[in-house]
Amino acid sequence: MGRGRPRYHIHRTCEETGEVFEDWAHVFYIDEENRSDTPLGKLLQDFSCPDPEKMNYKELAKRADFFKTQEKGVSFMCEIMDEFREKFENKGRMEGRMEERRELILRMASKGKSVEEIAELADLSVKEVELLLQGKPA
Repeated sequence: MGRGRPRYHIHRTCEETGEVFEDWAHVFYIDEENRSDTPLGKLLQDFSCPDPEKMNYKELAKRADFFKTQEKGVSFMCEIMDEFREKFENKGRMEGRMEERRELILRMASKGKSVEEIAELADLSVKEVELLLQGKPA
């Protein structure tokens, strides 16, 4: 937020009344650039520190060292990264297929096909076709 504070508490309010919206959601913005000599500043420094030897908090340094230098830790991190990569690749493929399906549905609609005909040809429900025609996810 660039106002020189290490953290900012955000409370949601109702625009019409100005009252605080009590949904128990708490939002904190942390200025990661603020590396002051406070517990929070030291923790932020540790999060961006590539060398566990130079970290302030030894518990965090010990875990970072495990994941960066020890065979079991490195192997575990590689597995997690592979899972993330696979999830994102699958998500991208699914989004691509849905976009292709939506384009096909729009072409069929432009050729005068009814929503019912499109649903039958695309193996979708009428509601799904209607949502796709409105540009919404089915």
